[in-house]
Amino acid sequence: MATYEMQEMNLPNDEGKRILYPRMKLAGQDDLEEIARRISRATTFTQGDIHGVVRALAEEMAWSMANGRSVKIEGLGIFTPSLALKKGFERETGEPGSTRRNATSICVDGVRFRTDKELVARTGQLCRLERSAQKFQRSSRRYTPFL
Repeated sequence: MATYEMQEMNLPNDEGKRILYPRMKLAGQDDLEEIARRISRATTFTQGDIHGVVRALAEEMAWSMANGRSVKIEGLGIFTPSLALKKGFERETGEPGSTRRNATSICVDGVRFRTDKELVARTGQLCRLERSAQKFQRSSRRYTPFL
């Protein structure tokens, strides 16, 4: 069962009142090994088969995105590469006569993921929530030294 806690937004609303919203409290992270183990128990695929397919899928996705394509996996979502300027290069201003950027100054700096609505719906169907007994701690408190 998943737990949630009510977290306060950093900024108050227009009336100056605090706003709380629900946030899932994560209980850990499953890796490919764990997911492959559960899939192999429910199918005729071995854990090695599943590892191999996932690794091949990741490689093919990288190849597709490196060639300017997005990747849509039904039931999972759409993966799209995002670009940025390499460190040390300034942005183009678009003004006549200004410096222009070429391909050597641009790099892939991330992959955006847009979740398939089916995945969200299925997650919601399987999820049973319970309010956490512990209150949420703001992340800045974890890293701010106590005086």
